[in-house]
Amino acid sequence: MKKLLALLALLLCLSLVLASCSQSYRYDDEEDDDDDNYWYDDEEDDGRYDDGNDFEGDDNNDGENYDEYKFEPEKLALAYVEETDSYTVCGYNGYTRELIIPSTFNGKPVTEIKKQAFMYAPCIQKVTIGEGVKIIGNQAFAWCSDLNFVSIPSTVEIIGYRAFYECFGLVSINYNGGYPADVGVDAFFRCLSLVEVINTYFEVSEKSKITDIGDFLFWESEGKNYLVKYIGGSGFTEIGGKIVLPDSFKGEPYEIYSCAFYDNNAIKEVTIPSGVTAIGEYAFSNCGFLSKITLPEGITEISNGVFNECTNLVSINIPSSVTSIGDWAFEECASLKSIVLPKGLQSIGRQAFNYCVALTTIEYKGNKAQWENIEKGVIWNDNTNFDVKCSDGKIEY
Repeated sequence: MKKLLALLALLLCLSLVLASCSQSYRYDDEEDDDDDNYWYDDEEDDGRYDDGNDFEGDDNNDGENYDEYKFEPEKLALAYVEETDSYTVCGYNGYTRELIIPSTFNGKPVTEIKKQAFMYAPCIQKVTIGEGVKIIGNQAFAWCSDLNFVSIPSTVEIIGYRAFYECFGLVSINYNGGYPADVGVDAFFRCLSLVEVINTYFEVSEKSKITDIGDFLFWESEGKNYLVKYIGGSGFTEIGGKIVLPDSFKGEPYEIYSCAFYDNNAIKEVTIPSGVTAIGEYAFSNCGFLSKITLPEGITEISNGVFNECTNLVSINIPSSVTSIGDWAFEECASLKSIVLPKGLQSIGRQAFNYCVALTTIEYKGNKAQWENIEKGVIWNDNTNFDVKCSDGKIEY
């Protein structure tokens, strides 16, 4: 764990230092690529690619269209721009879980991944970048919400600004060599599920401590077990899934890590077993179709933002063991009409129930005096209109 923290600290330090360096590598956002020659690795393609990273049929397509080509599920569809003696990967329109950026194309080395080349790309869970690639451009993989694993070769010298920005599903990075000389500002910002950085340059024998059990990724650290990511609800899964989490991990209890289910729009109902001892921040945030969740007794905290923007959530039980509800915990749960809170509750965080516009009733198991003694954060109930029903009467808000 100490090595992991040291490696993550090194990445953070590099980002902060480079933020103040005037010579840090950056792409020119006004760069004109009109004269570039574009190539594709799929001869059957009949779609269109443009340098704006938009495709025909996209409402935001303001770029120039190029040769037609076809995209098929599970088929790799990379687009390249030819340089003088190399190729740059400049776009993608495919549906593959495991993506490999090749070392060569058409007999020339692939040396760069262009800015925004894979930004918002769906379904990709694992990326392996080929030896010889030197540059990972600005926002190259930003907002790839399904991305879990990245393998970066020793040849990479530059990781651009926000290259992996808000890749909430990213749990593991494998550096096959030393660190790049230039790591852009916020390159890994808000990669909240990132738990390990493996670097063979420092310790060749170091291996991943992440275990794949069905649709769940578990991580072991310092005697604790964590469910770090649910991978069953990727872009291939239909909406409406009902999932039951494993009772244990290798016979032991575990915690749900931060953002483990973040932005998963395939799940509808979740049952969490008694083997789960804690749920991390934003674990189910932005799960737009989640309507019902069952929590086990023993959990003491509803963490910050854990159900934030679960706009279809209508049913949730709060165990009697819960003593605190975190900041933004239920913010913008627009379909939640009622909720029962335990007598032992001691605090409600700021903006915890903001914009719960359908909420009409909070049933509190204690009396009115006990409710008033609960510590409540700033504007914990903004844009709501509900009553609190206590054991000895009602409080109107």
